[in-house]
Amino acid sequence: MSNNPTSAKIRAEQAFLVLGGLGYSLIGLVFGVFCFVMYHHGYDQKFNLNAALVIALIGFTKLISAIVGLVRSRHLLSPLITLLKAYSVADGMTAIVLT
Repeated sequence: MSNNPTSAKIRAEQAFLVLGGLGYSLIGLVFGVFCFVMYHHGYDQKFNLNAALVIALIGFTKLISAIVGLVRSRHLLSPLITLLKAYSVADGMTAIVLT
């Protein structure tokens, strides 16, 4: 029964999800460090209003498209695709906060 291709696929997806969870934890840790450094040392970079609006527009467009992609990929029932789409959402949120 262990040579069944379906069980091999399930084991591979479970291993990938474990690695993905560890990756999420690492991303969260790095994000927390960036936020702490920005809070502790201050971030006094001044941007032009137009530059700030363009950066915000790009960040929110990236986040919205990532959320739409995540919702649309749910019907595929693939943990791999869902994890990758969730990474894209996390990337979009990070882009908004860090810029």
